[in-house]
Amino acid sequence: MENYFSINADYLPEDYSLEFPIFINSSVSKVTHFVKVVAPGTSLSRDQISSFVKKYSQLYLLEEDRHKFLDLAMKSKKLTTAQGVGLIQQNVGQHFSSMSNSENDPKLLAQLVDDCGQMVTHLVDVVETSKSLDDIKNLITQLSFHDHYTFDHSLNVSMYSIAFYKHLYPFIDKRELVLTGLSGLLHDLGKLFVSTAVINKPGDLSSEEFKIIQTHPTKGKEIFTKLIPMLGKEVDWNTVMEVMYQHHENYDGKGYPLGLKNEKINERAKICMLADIFDALTTKRSYNEAMTTEKALEIMYTLVGKKIDPQLFQRYANFASKPVNFKNANLSQTLDGNFDPSTPFNVLGLKPWDAKDAPILEKKSVLGKVHFREEEHSRSPINSRKKSA
Repeated sequence: MENYFSINADYLPEDYSLEFPIFINSSVSKVTHFVKVVAPGTSLSRDQISSFVKKYSQLYLLEEDRHKFLDLAMKSKKLTTAQGVGLIQQNVGQHFSSMSNSENDPKLLAQLVDDCGQMVTHLVDVVETSKSLDDIKNLITQLSFHDHYTFDHSLNVSMYSIAFYKHLYPFIDKRELVLTGLSGLLHDLGKLFVSTAVINKPGDLSSEEFKIIQTHPTKGKEIFTKLIPMLGKEVDWNTVMEVMYQHHENYDGKGYPLGLKNEKINERAKICMLADIFDALTTKRSYNEAMTTEKALEIMYTLVGKKIDPQLFQRYANFASKPVNFKNANLSQTLDGNFDPSTPFNVLGLKPWDAKDAPILEKKSVLGKVHFREEEHSRSPINSRKKSA
């Protein structure tokens, strides 16, 4: 049985030979029936497209033509940035849904993962010009939310990771941005194969449930190891897998699953952690009010030198639209140790924080808005590229 998906006809290009057929849904009662109204090779004028919109309530394409439509639609001059990301979101959502049902079909899962590369390539095109964290945050507020928290969150993490990586390395090759975006998008792949009752539980997790959550990096790596031989060669999938495996490792070595410290952690995994936490704090959900950029960065500041790399956070804070004065901020709370940014929560887990634990600020800033003097931490520079272990 063929599968179809609906499209916005406004995104169809005019006077362009289409590579796919277009259908309408003429199903009656329980009988599914789609009728072809445009054949492949047809060029539609703007008047014809407008006529279709008026005549039919909805147009459809075959699922197998989703990528062809996405490629064409992203070239449309009528597409706003938010609409472009929304279109990518719709496609990624369909893939995540299919992934969660494909654990026993490695070939299908590999194809779905491979397809994500094309979507992230388009995502880079619309996100890499962002000038600040707030640009991405404002864009996310224009997107629709889905019931599957992991999906929405992963797309957001991908966007923040791309934009910040571009901020770190302004002249970086596009392929590196795609690699960074893919690493962010697929970082929680292992959670697709963990019980949704645990993943989507908004209340406090029991110690046993938290242990189940903590298996997702290992589960993701196990699954991905089997997929890599079936994936395209144009992407460094080993780096994607390393980010997947390490994004819960902490700067101080108290993370999981391996307890790696600072220089042993892939830089993209550190960036993924920053995006992971920032999105969880700043994205509005029905059970949690969104924090401002400033408040979220203040909370993240309390984790510097523990969960978060001081040098990377320094640059991350500098990527905000407005500088944050951490020295004068009223910092009295930090995140609970069991906080997991990619799971929902009824109440944000906060606990008292002692200011004596704060990173010490230099009087003279080296990079501009924020600088940290590290007493016991490594002063090694941020590596532009870190090879997989």
